[in-house]
Amino acid sequence: MIDSNTKIEEAEGIQKGYSSLVQNIIRDIGMFPNKHNPNIGVSAISKTFIYSGIKLAEQIILSLRNGNLEIAIVGLRTLFEISINSVYIFNHPKLKVGKKKYHARNFCKEIIRLANKKKGVRHTCLKDTTFKQRLNDIGMGSLYNRDYKILSEWAHLMIRSSHYSNINDDKRKQLSKEVAGGCLVYLHNIFDSICAYHEIALNPDLGKLVAHY
Repeated sequence: MIDSNTKIEEAEGIQKGYSSLVQNIIRDIGMFPNKHNPNIGVSAISKTFIYSGIKLAEQIILSLRNGNLEIAIVGLRTLFEISINSVYIFNHPKLKVGKKKYHARNFCKEIIRLANKKKGVRHTCLKDTTFKQRLNDIGMGSLYNRDYKILSEWAHLMIRSSHYSNINDDKRKQLSKEVAGGCLVYLHNIFDSICAYHEIALNPDLGKLVAHY
């Protein structure tokens, strides 16, 4: 059996591969748009997802290296949300290319509109779709119970640390490897979806490394 520390180091190496691409991807998306650019929402949200995704992934891997499994799981839940929203907004599998562009522009405008509201809003519900509905719409409905619901339950257990203290070392090591693997998959989905939308070539070797992790 491969040592869990070795697997986390391997995951960190792959994550750094994605980190090395960030500046070029941001450049290729284009200069930060102005009010005359009709794609201002798409550009802003694309960059936000890329930056948020890579920073979260870095912190998740760092937490695992430091033995902070609980913190890593909380971060993984948020990374999963960004991953699914990236696929839904920028690379919807059921939409043709032309409709994908229209769909992405509308959704990004809605995200910015909600973000600019003075009063609190439910950011999980965009354009009358819940997170669960978006998962179903892109053919990933099974991930709601398999990934999102479980991650949410683990994250909420932070207030009841006894649940974590009852996990033995072997279970923690196994969970750490699984969290690292999930982190890489979610990160790849973010990069892959946004690069596909903007027609930016993504190094295929990174995807292969994630698939073989």
